[in-house]
Amino acid sequence: MTTLIALTTLTSMPVRADRLPVCQVADPELQGEYVGACNGWGKAEGYASVQGRASYVGEFKDGKKHGYGVKTWRSGEQYVGQFANDMKSGYGIYKWPAKGARYPGDQAAGARDIYIGQFLNDQRDGDGTYTWASGDVYRGQWQGDKFISTPTPMMQLQAKHEKALALAVKQTGISVCRVMREGTTRTQTLHAMVVSVNADTLSLRLTQIPHGLADSYRTNQIINDSYLNWEPCES
Repeated sequence: MTTLIALTTLTSMPVRADRLPVCQVADPELQGEYVGACNGWGKAEGYASVQGRASYVGEFKDGKKHGYGVKTWRSGEQYVGQFANDMKSGYGIYKWPAKGARYPGDQAAGARDIYIGQFLNDQRDGDGTYTWASGDVYRGQWQGDKFISTPTPMMQLQAKHEKALALAVKQTGISVCRVMREGTTRTQTLHAMVVSVNADTLSLRLTQIPHGLADSYRTNQIINDSYLNWEPCES
């Protein structure tokens, strides 16, 4: 509880008015407008606010996120907690985008997955609780971003699903599809062929691009993506 109070206090602290565009921030996602102080070497130091491909409000040390802070991504994901040497380390809360969200912060969206617990070097490590939007809850130990205690029944079912999916899509030369959701009801489907498989990542050559995704993808484009996002195309 003490940690959460400290975080609430931190986010409400006034930011120094000086804007120093030359103040260096190590995080590549935070290369943008910086409001705060620099140390004698021109690096972010102390409490500051940064806007880039992601946003961050919190503490810095020698240009790196260090101490308490809040980092928010455009996708709607957010981490609130402790940082050390630019990585999530210590106690923190990680929230994934709300289910059915049409845009970040969509108030009409449903529940979201949340992890509350210990982190080490950007990974879940130590005691932690993961709550799914469905309501299922895992409480136990984590190591290297993976749970190591007894899985819940839902987690066991999910593991079986992922194993079956891996057998179905981790094959070079087969056609696979990915359903892309727009808003809460409309979907569009990407078609691709599996070029190669590397652990849990597929290298794919896109074969059919729906009109609504033409600005983001092109035919014959090679992309790499998690196999969990793809499934065999319906005939």
